[in-house]
Amino acid sequence: MSERSYQAWEFDEDLDDLVTQPGTTLATLNERFLRVTDPASPTAYLDRDVRDLAMRWTQRRDFVFVRLAELFHGVQLVHDDDYVLAAVGHLGGRTDTGGVRRFMLRHDDYLREHVFWRFFEVEGGGEISLANVDKFSNGNHSWTETILALVTDGVLDRSRILRSCLEALNRDFSAYRAGWFSRLHDALAPDAAEARANQGDLLRLLASTNSATTALAVRQAHLLHKAGTLDAEGFIRHASPAMAAPKTSALKVLAILRSLAGPGPDVDTSGLFAAAQLGMSHPHHDVQRAATSLLADFARDDLLAAGYPGLSPAVATEFGERPHPEALPGTSETVESPAGAMLAQAPEPPRWPHSMPVPGWPESEVLEHFASLLERPDDPIAFELALSWLAAHDASELLRPLARRAAKLGEGNENVVADLVLAATDPCFAFRPPTRARRARDLHGPALSWPEDGSIIPVLYKRVREVVEILQARAGHLELLATPTSTGGWIDPGTLVQRFLANDAAGAKTLQHDTVAALLRIAPEGRHLALELLQGSTLGPANTEAGSAIAYALGGPPVAIKNASWWVAAARARAPFESDNHLLAAGLDTPGQGHPAMLSLNWKSTTSSFKENGRIRNYTWWRVASVAGPHGPASAEFPSSIPSATKLFADPTALEIRQVAMAFPPSTLPLAASSIVTLNAGIDTPSPAAEDAVLEAMDIHPGRWEEPTAQILALALSAKRPEARIRATELFARVIPQRFGIEPFVAAMAHCARACILSRWATSLADAAGISASSAEATRDVLAHLLPRLEHNHHGVGKLLQVYLEESIRAGTPPASVALREWLEGFSGSSIAARHAKRLLAM
Repeated sequence: MSERSYQAWEFDEDLDDLVTQPGTTLATLNERFLRVTDPASPTAYLDRDVRDLAMRWTQRRDFVFVRLAELFHGVQLVHDDDYVLAAVGHLGGRTDTGGVRRFMLRHDDYLREHVFWRFFEVEGGGEISLANVDKFSNGNHSWTETILALVTDGVLDRSRILRSCLEALNRDFSAYRAGWFSRLHDALAPDAAEARANQGDLLRLLASTNSATTALAVRQAHLLHKAGTLDAEGFIRHASPAMAAPKTSALKVLAILRSLAGPGPDVDTSGLFAAAQLGMSHPHHDVQRAATSLLADFARDDLLAAGYPGLSPAVATEFGERPHPEALPGTSETVESPAGAMLAQAPEPPRWPHSMPVPGWPESEVLEHFASLLERPDDPIAFELALSWLAAHDASELLRPLARRAAKLGEGNENVVADLVLAATDPCFAFRPPTRARRARDLHGPALSWPEDGSIIPVLYKRVREVVEILQARAGHLELLATPTSTGGWIDPGTLVQRFLANDAAGAKTLQHDTVAALLRIAPEGRHLALELLQGSTLGPANTEAGSAIAYALGGPPVAIKNASWWVAAARARAPFESDNHLLAAGLDTPGQGHPAMLSLNWKSTTSSFKENGRIRNYTWWRVASVAGPHGPASAEFPSSIPSATKLFADPTALEIRQVAMAFPPSTLPLAASSIVTLNAGIDTPSPAAEDAVLEAMDIHPGRWEEPTAQILALALSAKRPEARIRATELFARVIPQRFGIEPFVAAMAHCARACILSRWATSLADAAGISASSAEATRDVLAHLLPRLEHNHHGVGKLLQVYLEESIRAGTPPASVALREWLEGFSGSSIAARHAKRLLAM
């Protein structure tokens, strides 16, 4: 009877027991390794195998296999950066309970003396880095614990570990990966003598842009200063960049500078006070006060005068300096922002987004446009032009040079343009809408049955299917009706009628979903002339009802309804915000059909408790549900209807978001409904492409803003990504109150305030106030109305009060409303919020 096979995963599991047995050596491991029968050649390692281990964390001890193959089986590998990362990720598993890492570093001299020290030189990325492996390792089975144990045992040189950590931090690794080296250095708790030995590396870290790294350097400098061994001149030379660090580090730097400026060894006081002056423009008031006090105590009036413009108005008045007045609106003068930065004041932005005409593609440039769109398929106007061109032309030969690239880009089934190119060049290609998990109910079913109804805009994929039918000769060529004539998504009524009549004259039957999309996009200007042109023409029987629906959208008379989708779209285009009696009489009476679309957002919280370091902690997250039209997914037949849902759309593509924005230009409600989950998630878990698409679409959307739209902006002002907050801040300056009034915007902010982070609101509003005089006024008005609607103990309310205080001082406008003053009087104690409230009441 043959012996049972011994598999590699079993050897991996046995390692924990093997390395803890007395007398185990590398040769012992190899003897067990030789018993592996699956795979048949466990020692056949190649460089490409190591490269794979450098990119993908298997959470197993695969690098032990690699070392045994090298040590005992003649395998020769290149010991490059990939080799080092493979060791980082796979020398120990996620649950290294037996201490395989410690065993290998104790017994494998080459691994310890040559490979291990390169861990401090190779940053890693993706799944493989010291930071990532430790983050997802269980309990005490991390690299940090391994190294601390080996230092304690004398296997690794403690002083070299400390020096290597500082050298790694000076390599400008990303904040996430650099943090691991900071934490290891702190875990070793070096004393003043050890810090002195590495003082040069430590002082260089004061210039780091990583706040955790700067904090480590400042703590060590403070330790050296207390011990009397700080290199004072070196510290002063490196101190200036550290003044941009967060509050705690900046205050410690100023404390050391103050001490060095006093009696004691001679130092370069000009450099010392120049570094201190930088603290006057720090974002935090306490740092500004400490820096100003230091310069005032040593009578450095020259530096004080130069630094006063950087002080916040609140701090400036404490030191008897009046804040500088705002520049006049509409000038390009430089003014100070509430955050202390100097901003060029721009002229007032235009009040409304201006749509631009959409030019067609010249025949000589079509291939170039398709190649560009293939690489960036989220441009909605270019996508519409591509659909239009494909529907009207035989594209197979022109697009054949792009077929191979399209096949590559279409592998993930997310690039719809790639699908269109493949459909144009391969008659057998079966179009499948993007099949992310939320959309695909049956990923293994026939390709043509894959659903698009889980998408935020299923009508888009229905329209793509219509074009695919044309490309694959199952329908005739024609001119699409729904191609926008301006960037906001509008279609000129006259152009729409001309397209429709041209198709009818050519004997082409109107496409179902192309017509639905076109009706919803009809621009308000020029409808009367377009209606006259249409009513003066004779239509073929196949297009009679479509012509009647178009005429109705343009203001014509009603006729009997057969195709409900067309008539609903026509009614919504005819009077977007009014009920339609013709549809109501036909029983089409839901919101978005006979009645205007509606949307109300309800916020609900869920709190969970967990134990951390012996303490019970609570975490609350907020979910949003919509109250709108019927329950269920979005409809391709009735795109103007917004479904009610407790679980709204998640993870939309940038193209889908931009298409939603153009689907119904009169209203922003469809965009708000389809993007609220994305912006809510962006407070904790950003989706950069989707967030940027939403904010860009809001900026150029020609439609009416309503409270749900304003909630999108409020969430974006609280986004985790600074880039998203900057976009939102600029949008705030353009929109409030020009397109949406102060009081309704405040109501929207108050509605979602519990889901937002108020300190981020404070930062965004402070930046908005620095854009122009009108946005500064809007910021003050928003805060004056918002603050009384917040609870006094709402975390972050003190930050909002600080912004309001600074802007009130800057403008010389004390709080005037009774509601606001009563709310301010409700503060008690000595909290920052209470102090700001008292100062506001005293103005």
